[in-house]
Amino acid sequence: NLKGHLTFPKQFIVDIPQSEIEMHFLTDITELSTLYRNKSLQRQGNDETVLLKDRTQHDSIRGHKKEAKKKKQARRLEHILQSIEIVKKSLFTGKRMLSIDVEAFQHAHHKITEIGFCVVEGIRVVHRHYIIEENKQHRNGRFVADNRDNYNFGDSEILPMADVVAILKEQIEMADSMIGHDFRNDIQMLGSIGVPIGNTTYYDTAKIGKVMLNLNKPSIGLKELLERTNVDFSHLHNAGNDSSYTMAALLALVDIKPETLYNVD
Repeated sequence: NLKGHLTFPKQFIVDIPQSEIEMHFLTDITELSTLYRNKSLQRQGNDETVLLKDRTQHDSIRGHKKEAKKKKQARRLEHILQSIEIVKKSLFTGKRMLSIDVEAFQHAHHKITEIGFCVVEGIRVVHRHYIIEENKQHRNGRFVADNRDNYNFGDSEILPMADVVAILKEQIEMADSMIGHDFRNDIQMLGSIGVPIGNTTYYDTAKIGKVMLNLNKPSIGLKELLERTNVDFSHLHNAGNDSSYTMAALLALVDIKPETLYNVD
């Protein structure tokens, strides 16, 4: 016996013919192959079931998202149509509607350089354009057009910010509703100078225009809106002009002739 090797008593040693060994080996291989193939087919079936389940869930989620999007669009359209009816009624019943636009210095948006507003109350129309005295040294022109000196609806006034804030607060308090284009930005800038709009109802011509003109885009600029509603305009990015043209665009969207605004008071 070799050291380190195991030995067995003779009674435990069986002499198996070579042919029988080969037969058992082939049988074992066949059984293993069959077992592997069955397991493979079962795993493939399970994978296909999982894929089908995942695909079904994905299609279901996508379907729910589409349905939710359609419902959201329908609610938005209904809201816009209701808003237009309210605007028409307000105009015809002499409600006071106030349009405001705020212009800021292109290199420092917290520095407000101009504020304009337009009021429509029955047949009376008021246009105003204020240049903020504290920031009058700041001029746009590189990224935003500089039309401060091109007010189309009367004379511009240079006033201290405190005076303009007091005027705006009074106007907002008297207004039944407010108008703005992409108004969220103006609301934020008004808030920054201490002129919150509170619970005053407001209408955004960017949102109304997008829906009424059936535009498949996130928003619409004032220039494009005026072009699409056939409103004559010039010298945008003057706060006074923009506030008046925003009101004109709203009138055009609700099928009222914007020429009404040119009765300057």
